[in-house]
Amino acid sequence: MASTKNVDLDVVPCALDAFVFLVNTENPVRNLKTSQIRDIYAGKIEDWKNVGGPRRTITAYQREENSGSQQLMRELVMKDVPLRKPAERLIGHLMSSVFLELTSHKSGLAYSVYYYERFMSGSPRTRTIAVDGVEPTHDTIRQRTYPHTTEVFAVTRKGIDPQAPAARLRDWLLSAEGQSVVRESGYVPLTTNDDP
Repeated sequence: MASTKNVDLDVVPCALDAFVFLVNTENPVRNLKTSQIRDIYAGKIEDWKNVGGPRRTITAYQREENSGSQQLMRELVMKDVPLRKPAERLIGHLMSSVFLELTSHKSGLAYSVYYYERFMSGSPRTRTIAVDGVEPTHDTIRQRTYPHTTEVFAVTRKGIDPQAPAARLRDWLLSAEGQSVVRESGYVPLTTNDDP
């Protein structure tokens, strides 16, 4: 939309987050490979027994097409592999939808972002799983060893006055004080010398 209005944007990373996968706490599967997740969401793997779990059909929840989570799923995990078209009941229209579904659905698999899962969902019946053997934690995201770490951006119009409020906020977010607030808010700072 910005390009259609001849507006150039300045996109600057200001924090880290991660794209995480969720199951019911009673699901014994603790780790999935990215390739297994891709195959599940492409419809090639349909039973938990094929990925080390019990014999039970996998219910793979998705988000609506224009959600940020769905875009991250396509970009970070699926790459060029098409997502299987889900039944309408398997699409979460709110970020909380997948958590509500997984609370009672032991064979479900869903995705969200680390920040939302850790600090907003508050669901005691769901948990994250490791991906490619790495748990999503503050440290693995900060070190970028968790495979689906992603950046959070501050976006401003390119060439704005450095004293404009948007420019000053962006610059403050990148300062030591701003990065400290990033950490306190639950996001992972870009700097590597913070203490969780």
